[in-house]
Amino acid sequence: MRKHDAPFWVAGLAAAVIACGGAGGDADAAIDAAIDAAIDAADVPGTDHTYVISRMQVPANTSEVVSFAFDLDGLPNDGAGGVDNQLGNFFVMAAVVVPGFDLGIAVDRAVDDGNVLQLVNLKATELQGAPIASMTSYFGDRATAVPQPCSDLNDQVCRHHLDGSGVFTLEAGAPTDARIDGPITGGIFSGGPGSLAVRLSLGRGALVELRLHQARAELAATPSGLHVGSKLGGGIKHAELASRFYPAFQVAAAAAIARDCPPPGTPPGCNCVAGSPGQRLLVLLENSATTDCVASLAEVTEILDGLVPPDLDLFDASGAPGTDGTLDSVSVGLGVQAVAASFPVP
Repeated sequence: MRKHDAPFWVAGLAAAVIACGGAGGDADAAIDAAIDAAIDAADVPGTDHTYVISRMQVPANTSEVVSFAFDLDGLPNDGAGGVDNQLGNFFVMAAVVVPGFDLGIAVDRAVDDGNVLQLVNLKATELQGAPIASMTSYFGDRATAVPQPCSDLNDQVCRHHLDGSGVFTLEAGAPTDARIDGPITGGIFSGGPGSLAVRLSLGRGALVELRLHQARAELAATPSGLHVGSKLGGGIKHAELASRFYPAFQVAAAAAIARDCPPPGTPPGCNCVAGSPGQRLLVLLENSATTDCVASLAEVTEILDGLVPPDLDLFDASGAPGTDGTLDSVSVGLGVQAVAASFPVP
């Protein structure tokens, strides 16, 4: 299995798909919590409007890369029209380079079957307009969800917990400090900066939790849900992306390779089905100098470091929020939708 200089042609395609970015831990959860407290020490007034995410949408095309994005660094001429969505660009590129390896389908499926169970509270005096409102997100406990997401192990649709009447409890030990504040104008909440935690699944066994710094939210909110046009975004520390997202991607890639290139695989063909996602992933990921029909985490790290470089400068040299001229974080923007739900707000 020869690599055919995959990093170079993939990087070229990435640039052609869209150019996102620009110049400009978890000191991080603690720092973000302190920022939230400093921004608004007093509680936001109003009523709790509680929801469960019914769709977490990674970009499927270049238009969505832009429409899901925010200008996170305040640089007007970087990226596409000044908005930042480096990781979203990668999702689109991966689907183009490896047809049949659509990570968006895995993200959708994890929401459908409750393996990603994200809850949102939007507190405001009025959903049509309020000078200040607060959005907080939590993770729900799948085991105690009523109704259960899937009726049985043979349920291929699931989503029963997303009928608008779901009742949930919070997952023990999960973050409760993921909050951003902002006004509501014309039924649209515009919040941030703040901090959020999100979970994505790249496939079975490949669940990843990411902390979004300098996070933003734009939510089209009514009592019944968060509707089309809603989105979340922020910056992920590159070190956290490498330690969490890369291993999840490697697990998802390894599953596709095992399916399409069943052992015993022998180079150069590795027993792959011609043109299959597994074969294409091996061409993309495997180092030609050590061909063994396996895409290791080290090989995934080498390729993804080139395809998803940091594009934001959000922290100074000490790790505190600020800038130091070094790009340290990767931008992401996601579409979201939600339906009404009940859960105890901490």
